[in-house]
Amino acid sequence: MSWENIYTTNKKLTISTLARNAFLWITPHLIALLIAWTVFSPLANAVQTTDTTFTVQPPDLTEEAIRQAAESFYKVGLDADRTYAISKAHLQRDRLSIHLEGGTLTLARPILGRVTGACYSGKAHLSLTPPGPNEKASLKARTGSDTFRAEVDQLYLRFNDSTVAELTANLEPTANAVAADRCSKIFAARNGVVRRYEEYNIHIPFNLELDLLESLLSPALSRDFFLLETKLERHGWITYLQRPGIEPEVALARLKPVGLMFDPEIWTTYRLGGLAAYSPAIKPSTDILHNQMEIVIPDTFAFTIDAWIHWRGPVELSSMRFAMINTYAGSTWDDEFGTPVTIEAITSEDGTPLPFVHRRHEVLVKLLSPLPAGQTGKLRVQATEKTIQQITPESYALLNTYPWFPQETKYLGGEYTFDWTVKVKRPMIAAGSGTTVREWTDKKAKLNCARWKSDVPLPFPSLIFGKFRKIEGEYKRREDGKLVTIRLFWIPSTTLTYLDDDSNQTSYKVYVPG
Repeated sequence: MSWENIYTTNKKLTISTLARNAFLWITPHLIALLIAWTVFSPLANAVQTTDTTFTVQPPDLTEEAIRQAAESFYKVGLDADRTYAISKAHLQRDRLSIHLEGGTLTLARPILGRVTGACYSGKAHLSLTPPGPNEKASLKARTGSDTFRAEVDQLYLRFNDSTVAELTANLEPTANAVAADRCSKIFAARNGVVRRYEEYNIHIPFNLELDLLESLLSPALSRDFFLLETKLERHGWITYLQRPGIEPEVALARLKPVGLMFDPEIWTTYRLGGLAAYSPAIKPSTDILHNQMEIVIPDTFAFTIDAWIHWRGPVELSSMRFAMINTYAGSTWDDEFGTPVTIEAITSEDGTPLPFVHRRHEVLVKLLSPLPAGQTGKLRVQATEKTIQQITPESYALLNTYPWFPQETKYLGGEYTFDWTVKVKRPMIAAGSGTTVREWTDKKAKLNCARWKSDVPLPFPSLIFGKFRKIEGEYKRREDGKLVTIRLFWIPSTTLTYLDDDSNQTSYKVYVPG
């Protein structure tokens, strides 16, 4: 939804209307407006509590404003003064039809000038028919019907599209304290649940706060989303999510209670336009081309990365988004009991610090200036990670199946060339992907060092380290007779421990000759 379509009152103001009105008052009130802008800047607070009839894109989103907006996304409340009585209204979101038959709608307070939520209390009818036989079969297996239909009395909505304009056009706010209070309680409760969907592992991508910020910083991406939740008598709360350009683009699901936990139950997923989900692949907004990184592992507890990322975007971008985990072994992305990944700094090629926010295992960076479509950008990411895993008594691994370094925001992070320098505490050595360019010892820092690279884009580079021994040999390829270097790493000895049926512990040492 463009800024011209944001409605925060009952009337729609066009640019031409504003221009006519401006002519009447601009001279006597110019000084007052300038003072008001200085004192009451919309960036003073991420969640705005005052109405504005027309909002333009903020000229400069500071890092503090970006982080406040992301943090406030699931804390924002409803504005009782913007409650509307609705007799008849209709919303169409792809194949989902929403008919509001009579009730009240209360809007959320704006975040950075944009209304991103609402709650409806009253009679409503929902219907959805999936596009293909597989999608219909999936829905029927879980609900008994290949078409979803429901009569409901409450809707929780989060959006970044034209929902406000469609529902409140030509309507006047109405005072209804009882309905507004009921909506506020529903909205607050569902905010708390949706925020925790990472914990429930629902397999539906939820990073709506970064979608909102990315749409503000890079409007050409059109990061519109629409989330609807409602409660069914038979199934409890269900979720409909539509996120164009994100796999899956459309999903209908519920969280099935199992004791004190929830079991995610996906009813159906598909692509907009009727295509099957997950095929063909959707390109992320950031295409990472090359990763140049130094990894320093001074102990078996924590390590640092210093990465230069070369990337490009499909359209003109004023932001860069990539995957990188927040924490490991926590029940949620922000669980304080997990092991954190802390981004120390993100800078441009000339060393200028860049504003960024790190949430839900993704990072959004504001660029110094827009990067034209198809051109290559470069930025530096420095981080400290406490995510080393011990896999045997003498060997360790990094989070090789997670985005422990900047990757594209999709499964396995895309394909790219890389050039890594790995430094690990002696006497341990590291082994990993790519071709070994050089190996050396930093005696002063007591580190064993190696440089690996790949000029062929790879989808899944990784490394392990430990008290390995190494031998090298050569293999002659039958096809062209070219000699290929082969390196073999092994642990000379290791201690294995096991428990028998009576829980008696036995340990023994295994030696590997070499």
